[in-house]
Amino acid sequence: MKNNTKKYMILSLLLLLGTLYAVSRALGPDDSILYNGIIIHTHNDGFMTLLVDGVFETSQASSSTVTEFSLGDDISVLQNNHGIDPTELKRGMYVEIKSSPEIRTSYPAQATALEVTILENQDSPLYMEAEVVDVLDQEQGIISTLHLKGDLQGYGPDTEIYVAVPEGSYYPFGLESSKHLLKSGDRVFVVFTGPIRESYPLQGTSSSIIIVTPASY
Repeated sequence: MKNNTKKYMILSLLLLLGTLYAVSRALGPDDSILYNGIIIHTHNDGFMTLLVDGVFETSQASSSTVTEFSLGDDISVLQNNHGIDPTELKRGMYVEIKSSPEIRTSYPAQATALEVTILENQDSPLYMEAEVVDVLDQEQGIISTLHLKGDLQGYGPDTEIYVAVPEGSYYPFGLESSKHLLKSGDRVFVVFTGPIRESYPLQGTSSSIIIVTPASY
């Protein structure tokens, strides 16, 4: 099962990176790409980066992927048509990013943000910050199923939910399933894909999931 999981993850990654490479080659050097998504992590050690779960939108293709954007010194960040400091960008914000056309096909993909606009009152995917209650057994096509408790939009601050982490989800703990796995007590940030299934506990599927303490990716 572990070997099959790693094989499927590698094949999915190669397909995704190939799509991104085709998108970047289809655009001219003076063009830019629009990308909409949720910030799942920010990092600033004198050079700021954003890790964002979202979608590249071009006339040639639409590609969903987690992407690391580097922010230059002259980056423009807008909120309600007013400029703000890039350090005010936070996890959970839904943003539109004007990106350079060069997409570096690493994992996650990497690009340069030319402009960031915080989108207000948009229908962004559901997300939550939560504590891991338990880690359940793996299933076919699923890296892990997590029992989480936390604040889920529209459901309250102590919501319990089973979250399936499929092989295509961004889960930055390595392809070796014996290393860096989540455990009870870890605090995570999850972006969901698709609807929440009404049961007790609720059930959902992750698009991306990261540990928020310690903050790393």
